[in-house]
Amino acid sequence: MLAFDMTEQPGMVLDAQGHAIGCPLCSSGAQESIEPYNSYEMAKCGDCSFVYTRLRRISPDQYEKVYSGESDYQKMVRAAEKTSTGEWGLRELRWFKRKAFDWLQSDRPRGSLLEVGSGPGTFLLVAQQRGWDVTGVELAKLAAEKARSLGVETFNGVIEEFAPTHEEKFDAVVSFEVMEHVPDVLSMLTAIRSVLKPDGMFVFSVPNLDDPYCIRQRLPVATPPLHINFFRRQSMTQALHEAGFTDERYATLSIPTSSVRAEHGLAGYVLRSPMLGLQWLAGKGDGSTLLGMARPRT
Repeated sequence: MLAFDMTEQPGMVLDAQGHAIGCPLCSSGAQESIEPYNSYEMAKCGDCSFVYTRLRRISPDQYEKVYSGESDYQKMVRAAEKTSTGEWGLRELRWFKRKAFDWLQSDRPRGSLLEVGSGPGTFLLVAQQRGWDVTGVELAKLAAEKARSLGVETFNGVIEEFAPTHEEKFDAVVSFEVMEHVPDVLSMLTAIRSVLKPDGMFVFSVPNLDDPYCIRQRLPVATPPLHINFFRRQSMTQALHEAGFTDERYATLSIPTSSVRAEHGLAGYVLRSPMLGLQWLAGKGDGSTLLGMARPRT
């Protein structure tokens, strides 16, 4: 779920209409206009390859409305409820969350864990059941209340509000499918770094711009104004370095199955399966989700 502030942050320069002046990640003026996406003006940075909507000032009210009535959100709630009773667990999580948990466990068997954009708390419930001390940060009030009802300590707000009020440093921070929504990514990342221990790890996922279907999606929850940032490895690395992180690894499924199905439907996916299989064998296909891990730079 979501955890961010849609108002202008101090590090981001906007014009009177709320459009970015320079790249929101590297401040470069080398912006190239690209084809509009869902009627929103788009730009690509010629220096760091970041792709984004020029309009950055968007009301946060839309997210509460979308996710309170969205069927996908209701599925998240049911998943959290089943996880809280032990009916579901790690294997029911999506592949990138399972892999993220593997990365966490390989670094340390347990510790203190913060999730930014924690939704109704499913991932944190899995971690809690495996010995982690968990905390969530979630902007959507309904989701935060649901997580609390299931026993997950959750701050209702954004990480920029949470960080100054919380003295404890965490062993790990995770954030899944959040940064594509955030007007000022560097503000969010800087706040995350401030609550991490010096040897802590930050694990995250974003939609993958190297998936050829990434900015061809037509699902309302995957297009502007809900998604306003589009990352590939180069631009994600730029953001991390600007915020004081060192990136250590990335992973993606090599077949963009969800993207192909969203674009062409089940029948279209079946027809394209041989082509996708060949891409996978050749190691040339990039999946719809980019998973990454970074640590504070010392």
